Amino acid sequence: MKELLKKLIRAQTTAEMGELAAAEVISTEFARWGIKSQIDTWESKRANVIARVSSAGRRAAVLFACHHDVVGPGEGLWNHPPFEAFESNGKIYGRGATDMKGGITAVITAISKVVSSGTKLQGDIIFVAAAGEETDSAGADRFVKNCDWLPDLAGVVIPEPTDFSVVTAHRGMLWLEVATKGRAAHSSTPELGINAITSMRQFLNELDNYNIADKSHELLGRCSMSVNTIVGGKTFNVVPDKCSVGIDIRTISGRIIRILLLI
Repeated sequence: MKELLKKLIRAQTTAEMGELAAAEVISTEFARWGIKSQIDTWESKRANVIARVSSAGRRAAVLFACHHDVVGPGEGLWNHPPFEAFESNGKIYGRGATDMKGGITAVITAISKVVSSGTKLQGDIIFVAAAGEETDSAGADRFVKNCDWLPDLAGVVIPEPTDFSVVTAHRGMLWLEVATKGRAAHSSTPELGINAITSMRQFLNELDNYNIADKSHELLGRCSMSVNTIVGGKTFNVVPDKCSVGIDIRTISGRIIRILLLI
């Protein structure tokens, strides 16, 4: 089990590297237990992997929905290389060890144990590890568009890290990109241009004072909003004519959110 987790961590499934390496690790592990799997690839390095353990079909199936991509290691200092899968004092360190390659390892191991035990299943077990959960959700979108073969489901298990708590509700997600446009000019004569970054600063100042008018949900709390990316300017000596920010909003089920752009 530990070796499987280490192999998955060492498969550097960042947005730049893609998910194919991890999909191959997962498919190989299933094959060790005689479980058939299929790797769905696109754009040369993107990949989903799907496995199915068939049953008597008397009951609905259970779907384990996972993702095998990870966010990049960032620019902060790591005590151990992020993709080395360093083991110390009973712990394995690395990008994705918790979210969610540890969960994937646990699910694969459990499915393999069930199969090796010879238990006669009444409902199918289906496993999918999808690409791009941290970025574009391309893998989930691709899976949903091609899942007409799925049997009736009794439930879906998502092994995200929750400190072993069973989570039955989750906030939704809305991503917004807001752009300001200006007019380029040489920085020696900025009065001839319109600075898009300055305009964006005014917008962000107003956004700091904006509160999403929404009631608290008993399980999920309130909506949240965070400005997480900003892009503007091309060079030091040109007044920027465009600036954009990315805003992450976590929404509450059944609510309608209206963002008032005040400038």
